[in-house]
Amino acid sequence: MTQQTAVEWLIHQLNTRQKPLDNSQIDELFKQAKAMEKEQIVEAYRKGVEEDVYNNPLKTGNEYYNETYPKKSTWTTSKKDKAFMRS
Repeated sequence: MTQQTAVEWLIHQLNTRQKPLDNSQIDELFKQAKAMEKEQIVEAYRKGVEEDVYNNPLKTGNEYYNETYPKKSTWTTSKKDKAFMRS
């Protein structure tokens, strides 16, 4: 079984809802997807480069993520974002 990416998970969540989503529900889905994405990036980094060729620790996956993806403003929905809502 292949691992589902955060984007694939989010698309599936948006496409399989039976009722239209309100902004708070969309915000929650985006927060969950962002958390999944972070976990996937941290784990990929850990598997790939957490140690150098001499098995000396470099930086952790969390350190890499925080340096590479500095904290930005949080996701907010607006009227134009309603295009993501299913009718």
